[in-house]
Amino acid sequence: MSRRSGGLRRRGAMQVWEERFGPNMTPMVDIVLVILIFFMAGTTFVSREWFLRSEAVMKGTAAPGADAMELPPVKLEISLSVDGSGGTVFGGLSVDAGERRPVSELRSRIAEFVKGTDAAHVIVVLVPTKEVAYRDVVGAHEACAAVGIERVGVTPPMP
Repeated sequence: MSRRSGGLRRRGAMQVWEERFGPNMTPMVDIVLVILIFFMAGTTFVSREWFLRSEAVMKGTAAPGADAMELPPVKLEISLSVDGSGGTVFGGLSVDAGERRPVSELRSRIAEFVKGTDAAHVIVVLVPTKEVAYRDVVGAHEACAAVGIERVGVTPPMP
């Protein structure tokens, strides 16, 4: 049987190309691996110190399995704003309505307010305006942590 008469013939590159089916997956796999490496490398820069530990405060929800006779936690709202001189001031914590104190007094006021109570049953919500510097929000969060309050939430900046 000769090659020409037996049907065994050479295939050209065009015929091999036409017999292929489906898309070429090589470029897509390359791109996915590059993206995967990018995200893996990016997560090494993120550590616990970059984030404030905070808690979402839901209104009217009780923890499942909680004792029905247990008192609800004390919720404190501390508003942070900027005064006329550009310094950050706070309101709340038994400060008279309209009176604002420098943020440097916040730690002592929180310690005084929490004295005699279990800090685990206190929830603090920081309410900054958008003019308040982030370092002052972090400082207020650290002041709460220094007196033992672990449940601290931060609301989005007020307009």
